[in-house]
Amino acid sequence: MTENITIQMKSKLSTGWRMKQAAFREAVAAAKKGEVMGDGTIDDRVLCQFCGRKFRAEAAVRHIPLCKKKFEDNKHKKMATMRKK
Repeated sequence: MTENITIQMKSKLSTGWRMKQAAFREAVAAAKKGEVMGDGTIDDRVLCQFCGRKFRAEAAVRHIPLCKKKFEDNKHKKMATMRKK
């Protein structure tokens, strides 16, 4: 079904930016559904187990320790709040 829509959109779209926008929207829709991208790229990003976001390897090395600390701090704050109630 999306292939038919894609073909129709490409025939209607004449300018380059509109075609790029349509391809981007298709990629976002496919990502939301968990489908593989049409260009076959492999997602080599690292998943942060605390916030669920994905990062390049270099950025993950910096992000994950900070996110872990923040996650643990928030966990302790929630526990303290629950004890007061």
